[in-house]
Amino acid sequence: MPGEDRRRSAPAAVATELASDTRQLTTKARPARRRSVRLPNVLSIGMPEGQPLEGVSHMPVRQPREIIEMLRVLHFNLLLVGPNALEPATWAVLELVHRYWPQLRWVLMPGENTGDREEIMARSLGATSVGTDLRVIVELAGGKPVAV
Repeated sequence: MPGEDRRRSAPAAVATELASDTRQLTTKARPARRRSVRLPNVLSIGMPEGQPLEGVSHMPVRQPREIIEMLRVLHFNLLLVGPNALEPATWAVLELVHRYWPQLRWVLMPGENTGDREEIMARSLGATSVGTDLRVIVELAGGKPVAV
């Protein structure tokens, strides 16, 4: 039937025309938008609520066992141990950190009840620093040093 050929040939003609005109089929790919995801570079435990750590992206944990869980899945530049976490379970975890993650630097932030005994224990377990100077924490965390 001649009428059917025209119906079939009209769409075929349009398809052929589109296929031969590459300007209509070819588009420039848009560059993929990168999402800016900033992973925390400091893991902290026992920090007082509301204490700001400006210049540092940190992830707080509540239990000592969470330190090990987080170190297994993410890379951190620094472990920050606050005065509220100085209990036997935390010291045991710090011993594991010293043994299995020896490259991880950690800082003990002393509080009112922190004495010489805690500082000696921290240094024997590989503490990089014992103090509250935020500039040291920022520098150890891999951030830019803060000018004095």
